[in-house]
Amino acid sequence: VRLITDPMDSFRYFEIDFAARAAREQPIRNYLDVSSPRLVPILILKQHRSALSDLLNPLEQDLVETQALTASLGLSARCTLHTALIEQAGLAPESFDLITSISVVEHIPDDSQAIASMWRLLRPNGKLVLTVPCAREACDEYTDLDEYALFPKDDKGFVYWQRYYDEEA
Repeated sequence: VRLITDPMDSFRYFEIDFAARAAREQPIRNYLDVSSPRLVPILILKQHRSALSDLLNPLEQDLVETQALTASLGLSARCTLHTALIEQAGLAPESFDLITSISVVEHIPDDSQAIASMWRLLRPNGKLVLTVPCAREACDEYTDLDEYALFPKDDKGFVYWQRYYDEEA
């Protein structure tokens, strides 16, 4: 029923499957997830039973829910949760065998800096798996509903919401 009433979430199922398949062949000791839907790190931790993870999300309430879910699945001992933006997380360079960021980068105004931060955290031969929305023409969206309160409003009261990437972007 939820897929019918909220079809945008149905796209996440394709992305989640993509991320899980991409991680399947990657040897993983240390794994970082940057604010993906909770199902992504859970699937990856279930696939890689000895992997340790750092789960990053700037929204504290999201991490509270993530902590409850990982605890209910017996994964808490393998998860370190961080309330921070990727650029401010303070994680050591070249620390992670796998980094995922599913449906997140498009919501970061300085997406290039965020991706550069992820690359710095990746070990040699590591894998970065991310997804972004694509369109025929790239564009940025702004909204007057500041749901996350992470970025400043412009002079008209709008806040950055997301970017759509074209082939060049």
